[in-house]
Amino acid sequence: MRFAIPPAPDKGKILAFIPKEWPLSLHFAVIVIPFGICIALAATWLGYRTVAPVLRDSLNAVPLLEAKMQADTMENILTQLRRSLFAITEQDEITENSLKKSLGLFFHDNAALVQEIGFRDAQQNGFLLLRDKMNFTRLSAAEASHGLYSPFQQLSTLTLQPGQAALYPPVYFDDPAHISQGQTTRTPVMRMALMLPDQSGTLVLGISLSNLCAKLGLPLRPGSSLHLPTQDGALQMAFFFDIRGWILFETSNTGSRSFLPDLSREGYLGDLGRAGYDAAFRPWAQHEQFWRMVTDVQIGHSGHLDTPADKYDAANVGATGLLNFAPVAFAPHEGASPVVLGGIAFFETSTLPLAAFLRLANYSIGAMVGVILLSVLLGLRINKKLARPLNRMARELKDIADSGELAFINNEPASEEQHAFQSSVNTLIAGAMKSRDQLERLSREMEHARSRQPVDLSLTKEVPLPHGELGMVGSSSLIRELREHVLKVARAGTDVLIWGETGTGKELVATAIHKASARHEGPYVSINCGALDENLLLDVLFGHVKGAFTEAKNDRKGAFIAAQGGTLHLDEIANASLKVQQALLRTLSVRRIRPLGTDEEVPFNTRVVAATNVDLRECVRAGTFREDLYYRLAIISVETPPLRHRKEDIPELAAHCIHEAAAAMGRQVAHLSRGALDLMYAYDWPGNVREFKNCLTRAMAFVEEDLILVQHITLEQDAYRAYAAPSGPRFAALSDQAANAARRSDIATGPSQVAETLFPSPPREKFTPAQREQSQAGAPPVSQNPPEAGTKETPAYCPWPGPDAHASDYPPGSSVFPGDLRREERPHVHPAAEPPHSGTPPASGREAPGSGAGVRRPLHADTPRQLPTNTPGQLRAGASAQPRPAARPSFEGLNERQQRALDFAREKGRISRPQFEEVAGADVSARTLQNDLRELVERGIFRRIGAGPSTYYEPEQA
Repeated sequence: MRFAIPPAPDKGKILAFIPKEWPLSLHFAVIVIPFGICIALAATWLGYRTVAPVLRDSLNAVPLLEAKMQADTMENILTQLRRSLFAITEQDEITENSLKKSLGLFFHDNAALVQEIGFRDAQQNGFLLLRDKMNFTRLSAAEASHGLYSPFQQLSTLTLQPGQAALYPPVYFDDPAHISQGQTTRTPVMRMALMLPDQSGTLVLGISLSNLCAKLGLPLRPGSSLHLPTQDGALQMAFFFDIRGWILFETSNTGSRSFLPDLSREGYLGDLGRAGYDAAFRPWAQHEQFWRMVTDVQIGHSGHLDTPADKYDAANVGATGLLNFAPVAFAPHEGASPVVLGGIAFFETSTLPLAAFLRLANYSIGAMVGVILLSVLLGLRINKKLARPLNRMARELKDIADSGELAFINNEPASEEQHAFQSSVNTLIAGAMKSRDQLERLSREMEHARSRQPVDLSLTKEVPLPHGELGMVGSSSLIRELREHVLKVARAGTDVLIWGETGTGKELVATAIHKASARHEGPYVSINCGALDENLLLDVLFGHVKGAFTEAKNDRKGAFIAAQGGTLHLDEIANASLKVQQALLRTLSVRRIRPLGTDEEVPFNTRVVAATNVDLRECVRAGTFREDLYYRLAIISVETPPLRHRKEDIPELAAHCIHEAAAAMGRQVAHLSRGALDLMYAYDWPGNVREFKNCLTRAMAFVEEDLILVQHITLEQDAYRAYAAPSGPRFAALSDQAANAARRSDIATGPSQVAETLFPSPPREKFTPAQREQSQAGAPPVSQNPPEAGTKETPAYCPWPGPDAHASDYPPGSSVFPGDLRREERPHVHPAAEPPHSGTPPASGREAPGSGAGVRRPLHADTPRQLPTNTPGQLRAGASAQPRPAARPSFEGLNERQQRALDFAREKGRISRPQFEEVAGADVSARTLQNDLRELVERGIFRRIGAGPSTYYEPEQA
């Protein structure tokens, strides 16, 4: 829905001459500035004589008060947390549920500071509740003791006294639950521990440093009650340091959300990182003023530095910086003497000293300038409160008119009139939204009714196998071309190489070649070269004589002799070892075999039909397949096209599969709904015809009536939906409601939209007649819309143990379920190279293996093919989705196996699954290897090429 708003008249030319057209802020400035200047001249002279002495003292007192206030705030927080722990010990029993209830019962406003809380008894048993977003994850005592700085492991670094609380230095804790899932979560915490008075156990509390820093930084925010307008633009910063001089965290008014001491350590030279907490910083001894401040805090004194540290420069010209500090103490129990933990240092810049100590003449000029600036600020304030809300509403209305997307205006009105105007506009928008929703609901109902209409596939009568005994179902140009080619190959009588993706019917083509050849009366023997080991395969192929080895009690003539006068089908020929390849080469050359255990050669008259789902030319280049054997087999080659290149055969294939499944189950043949057919058109079918047949067999097994609806179509990528939730970047934009709604019988959204949501189609390619002629000449067509072009001693007065003694021991710092066939893990062909649901080949051009006059060209044509009229691409105008841009690869956090695999792939240019197993080691489980590979693909480090056993991975560039 589009809206049109007439443009506002251009008033820029008459603005300076008509006062009634001036902005509100300009009106205010013209009225206030002249009167303000006169009053300021008189008030400045009299006021300065009175307040000058007090101003000097207040400049130092206010920042010191703010430092003491923040130190007192931190002391109160620690005291309240200690009291909450003592309150928990008064309960009858400390359990997981009681600790969860205690968060709201005892901690009150400090519940957000609790990052982890747990209990360990005297027998070293217990548990730990670790905050995970809004919930808590339970860790066992063993998991909470894993790592040098884990909660229960850190308890052993300090001797606890019964009935007394103790604080530990801040550390980073690696969550073991996330580590087991291939993730790393480093949480900065400062722990407090309390041993029960009866010594039956110990409570441990992890305080979130980020949330603690946020609480201490509340007074520095512009909206706080302590914020003054004169502090706008001034630098305010506070940081906490312990009694050893380590700066642990900071907060400032710069708008940064980071609590790391980055701003406070600039300009210093010192040590960065200590044991367990690599963000800590301690200046060296050459910074005397800093260490003078640390010494005063150690003895409990507060004060300020007359000359700030080197880095604390004023934020404004002529401003003065003041650094004030106050100690932070902590008492282990009620009534005990507090012990100094460290101090809060507060730094603030101010221009008041410059204005206060100027000479009399300068005061007058400064007062006038100040009045003008204040008037401008007030004018801007009025503009912000009155004019800006109206301008924002105008811009939002213009955006609504430009985009056509209705949305309410949610600006915060500054006056009653603005509120009334915004309410009226939202009322109009609500009416338009109601009308839009009614139209969309009506459209969904019509689409839903259309999706339940049965498609006439002539399933009420028996569907015989077409084209005689070949058994190749389909009427597309690709399948017709394949049948004609099979008939010609069958008459040739030479050896044949069949290649194609998994599930495309290579076994069916081999059988068809045998049945259509002059050897159809002879035997047909099929051997799977990938299912047998090397010695057994040699024995199965060439046979042996009695006594050739220990268990050879009888003669075995072998597959070549068993298929005498017929056809021998060698499936998965690429998986044969080099020894088997050498034997096959000699056999095919001389047409004789030598059984094991004899020197006599036996001639044979057998036709060899080999099949593979990988490109043997790539295997030859990789050194895993003999080149001479390849040219022996590829006298004539046949390619079986994938189902995604001949989607116009889907109705005929569906009719055949449904009829076949109904006959096998002994039930009535079911009809196929239009919504289910649309979903089949939208899917890419990586498993090809085998996956297609399994899908319809499942649908026939679970359909109760005689109509297969969209909810009965379960694709391979949904097979594990009952065991794990979808994850990864492909399912990030697909909500669970949409995924579940796609399979409900009462769905309100049409199946075409569901298919478009699950499998968005890239934009179709357009080719000119000249480009088609170029394609037919053998060159790939150039698209008209190509795609658009990351050990120190602890002081006696310190309640913390010395973590510096273990500085060298500091450790460095998404579930994916199997069967989740995401689009980005499948062989990716850019939309510019291959339009969806068509027979157009990739732009690089793919040739069939082999050479010479008998070489088979690709079965798919080089021009786009049209889909049937009921394809999902023609159901809605403009329903195609743009391809998702590639994400920048993330190389951080790789484990040792993944790093070795990445190095191997960069050296060789690619890596396959067996090569990854060799690189990772024999002691790694298959599931772990699968998760490693899937993570590398999801993070954009590897790009998956191919399908089935021929899958390999290419590294992306950093």
